[in-house]
Amino acid sequence: MVTFEPDHGSKSTTQGRTFGQVFYDGKCIAQQLLEEGLASVRTGVPPNDIVNAFIQTENIAKKQGKGQWNADESPQFHVRKITWEPEAGAEAQAVGKQFGTSKTKAIVEQVLNAAVLRCLLLPSYNMVVVAFTGVLPQRAMPGQKPEDFAEQSKFFTERALLHREVTIQFEGAPNQQGTQFLGSVVQGNSCFSPELLSRGYARIQRGTINKTEFKPALEAAEQKAMDGKIGVWKTVQPTAFVTASQGKSSQKLSPAEMGPFTAQVLHVINGDTILVLRPDGKQLKISLSNCKAPKPEFESRKEKSEPGDKNKNKPPPAKTIKYPNWAWDAREFLRKKLVGNTVKLEPDYTRTIQTGPQDETESEIEKAIKKKQNKDKAPEGEQRLCCTVYLDDTNIASQLIEAGLAIVPPGAREGKPDDIALLQQCERFAKSRGRYKDTEAAEATKSYQDLFRPGAKKAQQYFTFLRGGGPNPPKLACIVEQVTSASRFRVLVLNQNCIITLVLAGINAPSNGRKDPDTQKVIEEPQPYGLESTDYAKRNFWHRDGEIEVDNTDSNGTFFGTLYIGKTNVAVEMLEQGLVSTNTQADRARHGSAYEAAKRKAQSAEIGIWSLDEDKRPVEYMSKARRARMGAQTMGRLIFESSPALPCTVTEIVDCTHIWVQLRTPENQATMRSVESLLAGLQLNNSTHKTGIKVDDMVVARFTADDQLYRAKVTRAAGDRFHVTYIDYGNSEMVNKDRIWKVQSVADHWKTNPQQAVPFTLAFLAELPSDTDLIDPSEVGYTVREYVADPSRPISVQVVYTEEGAKKPTRYVVVRGAQDEPSLQATILRKGLGRMRHCFLTSGKYMKDADTKAKIGAIAKELELAENQAKREHLCVWAHGDPFESDED
Repeated sequence: MVTFEPDHGSKSTTQGRTFGQVFYDGKCIAQQLLEEGLASVRTGVPPNDIVNAFIQTENIAKKQGKGQWNADESPQFHVRKITWEPEAGAEAQAVGKQFGTSKTKAIVEQVLNAAVLRCLLLPSYNMVVVAFTGVLPQRAMPGQKPEDFAEQSKFFTERALLHREVTIQFEGAPNQQGTQFLGSVVQGNSCFSPELLSRGYARIQRGTINKTEFKPALEAAEQKAMDGKIGVWKTVQPTAFVTASQGKSSQKLSPAEMGPFTAQVLHVINGDTILVLRPDGKQLKISLSNCKAPKPEFESRKEKSEPGDKNKNKPPPAKTIKYPNWAWDAREFLRKKLVGNTVKLEPDYTRTIQTGPQDETESEIEKAIKKKQNKDKAPEGEQRLCCTVYLDDTNIASQLIEAGLAIVPPGAREGKPDDIALLQQCERFAKSRGRYKDTEAAEATKSYQDLFRPGAKKAQQYFTFLRGGGPNPPKLACIVEQVTSASRFRVLVLNQNCIITLVLAGINAPSNGRKDPDTQKVIEEPQPYGLESTDYAKRNFWHRDGEIEVDNTDSNGTFFGTLYIGKTNVAVEMLEQGLVSTNTQADRARHGSAYEAAKRKAQSAEIGIWSLDEDKRPVEYMSKARRARMGAQTMGRLIFESSPALPCTVTEIVDCTHIWVQLRTPENQATMRSVESLLAGLQLNNSTHKTGIKVDDMVVARFTADDQLYRAKVTRAAGDRFHVTYIDYGNSEMVNKDRIWKVQSVADHWKTNPQQAVPFTLAFLAELPSDTDLIDPSEVGYTVREYVADPSRPISVQVVYTEEGAKKPTRYVVVRGAQDEPSLQATILRKGLGRMRHCFLTSGKYMKDADTKAKIGAIAKELELAENQAKREHLCVWAHGDPFESDED
């Protein structure tokens, strides 16, 4: 029996966690760990009877030399060498051959969903991800509504298997693009998977069920759930789509009920799948009905890091894109016919996209790592709408098959019989004319190097070929593969067989915002016309043939130059539309004069971004006079400062990155003495000091913890209870009406003696996804508390930049103890409990003042070193690589 005894003297965290002791069979777990020398007492914890007992037990273990206190035994003796999850490809397949179809003991370290486990194999200490063979679980996708019973099914598996020693029966190794193994959790002759199916917590995965010896048990368990109409079989409904013609008031209809609709083709994903833009502004992936074309393959490999490469610790994305025979021809056939054109689509049926066992249910960390290399692959279980696509009344699939670039899948029977017969007739015709290409026996004939952050050395090598040796760079034929923003593109350079990131030289585009790749939470709001400019670029330039001129490159492998679509200079066109502006490099750009003329034309017409009032534009679009009046060096909504470090006391830790402090300056200390004197002399009267209390009033409240009076501000009222913030300390609580008074003398005193608690945010730390399971927020809280609560450490804060644009500016600080010790941010990063906010914040290139640039540059260097060390040691958030890689950092 496990029991929990809360410590009523400790304060719950903002995440709702309560501290206390865990007992097993009446024995305290913490006490037993301390007795064996396997744990130590935290520093900075207020003493009480429990803590004192813990310290006494720890001292006994030290004297006896137990565990970590054994001076005769090297700590390295107890370090287990763990082999982390293998890379996709040869490494994963080698591990698969090692274990074959054997039974292996393992510890379940994490339940990713009801049917996918992260396991530590014993005794080899290999960390692998195992998906249950033949089982398709219910899932909770980030940013989307969870599937029915997703949470219940995951909890069922956690309760049964998490942190238990189990036996894994391996039944399948990953393929070339995957890292997930197929297997079953077994005990004797029984298997765990039927337990999920019999409760309706999962369904059978037909693509892999034949690989397990437990197939009869799985089918019987699913049939039991279906007969009883329990779990998913009680609520499952056919997939429905929204008709484009019905707009916002649309109803959900099945494909048969939708009827034909029209859309513009934005992008060709592969030889049988396209991305269309519906009239209501929404994008939709469409597969051609009863048509199958070969798909591109993504090969990932590790490369040696180069000296000075800032991204050397990040796992590389897909480095090579291979197109098997006719996969490229099929893609180009559709691209040249469809992109930019309006087509008619007749919905036929939906199908569930299967991408192989390695993609069945990846963890959120794995998805983030593989986002770049698998961006065009559909997640397992995605319902794809299959349509007959017409261009000028011609069935485009029939043309593709007639050209021998695709086949009709064997057993095709969904959709309209006449359309299927037409496609089969085209296939026979292609074979009779020798046009049919054997897509099953295809070999890779085309491949392209994906230069995504290739590093300075390789970027310079390619730049030599792209720039040429003449006074002006040559025009190179290309295809626009991706539109990141109105000024940043991913282009395929045809004669060099490489994909590069091209930024329009001299052009600044408004930000289209940023979202967390896992939770889809908005990290950065889009600037005015940010979404409109990106949408314009996608509609007019995405997947078009073009030409580029490359002028320069940087250390990250980003290339700067000019993009042409036909004879049109893309930058000039968007400048004339008022969707982008020039930056400080425009006067040195080869087309600088044309850019300025196009910008002035848009300004004169007051279109696009120039139609807004100047105060509503992003800083980059304001006049020089307006920026000068702001009185600071700005980039976007950030104002960099070069202020001195100020001694302080941290009075409240709100969460992992937000704190309240009291500055320990002579003026502040004098104010606090004045406040304390005023409160000590108050004569409170319930009859005169209890009336008319409302939100935003300055009051006196009696703090629950010590029953003393403090200045407070009412932030919320609920009947006879009030939520107050103690303005000299930053903490908040709910108090009853009998513990709060409205005193005019205190309100008058506040006007000349402002609040002494100041809210700050820890600088240079990026927000982490709220659902990440690699970091315990309370552990970050402990780290912050231990750092600031040490009485021997003199704490100071230094404001480095301020973010404007909200109701109140947010000030970002670096918290430091002694000058020669790491800052609080560096301590957090070194433990792998956070990640650094990169891009312009750390580059210093927007800080023209030398002193500001030097100070912030030194801070950034310290933090980068701490973060890189945590990455190399795979600590916490970096345990499985870098899940935050993004082309927009």
